[in-house]
Amino acid sequence: MAGLCDVDTTHRGGVGYSLSGFEATSTRVSVVIPTFNGSEFIAETLGSVCDELCDGDELIIVDDCSSDDTCDIAQNYLQQSCVTHWSLLVTPKNQGPPSARNVGIRSASGEVIMSVDQDDHWVTGHRQALVEALSTSDMASGRAHFELADGADASSGTRWWRDRWLEEPQQLCEFGASAIWRRCFEQIGLLDESFRFGGDDVEWFARAQSAGLTRREISEVVLARRIHNNNLSGRPELRQELLDVVRHHLKRNG
Repeated sequence: MAGLCDVDTTHRGGVGYSLSGFEATSTRVSVVIPTFNGSEFIAETLGSVCDELCDGDELIIVDDCSSDDTCDIAQNYLQQSCVTHWSLLVTPKNQGPPSARNVGIRSASGEVIMSVDQDDHWVTGHRQALVEALSTSDMASGRAHFELADGADASSGTRWWRDRWLEEPQQLCEFGASAIWRRCFEQIGLLDESFRFGGDDVEWFARAQSAGLTRREISEVVLARRIHNNNLSGRPELRQELLDVVRHHLKRNG
């Protein structure tokens, strides 16, 4: 996958580069959280995001037709929180994470789009560090540490992660560890909804790179990735999706 999410340091064609008078706390951020049967982790995820939001930020939860009580948990949590700008959208049928994320992005009113998966959580300082980095780039990405959830099967036969991921933070090229100017989506389009098992992040960032958008990597740890028995990253379909992303990338840059 080398080369698909490389950092562009030339700042060519950027839409967010060198903004005068830029203030991270006054920049309106829209946070999109796609959910599907996420009742086990959603309250903790929401708590980590709500603790980071500034006045004027908005939180958009898009439930992809869950069959559990994810919606009830999310609504009850937000009604008791200090977040004033939030919405809970429910899709009529399940269409996968990229579709749900697209629904949220279309509904967003913020200048900056951020996101997090239902089973991960933001680390303190997430919003400030990433939005500040946008003063000199179109996109900004931070690092993540991985943690094993209680009951996670760590046997070698089912493992999709590497031991070193649990030992030291990893630089990630994915929405959960990134902040993106909304204009970038307007320029290159939304997520490709055909990538339902995790390849959507890589495909979108590869498309952004091909379009000349710039991405700044920061050293701060901004995300906690939770490893559990139902991660999409552990699905065999993801391998095929990543191969398809490579083919698309090579064809586009022929």
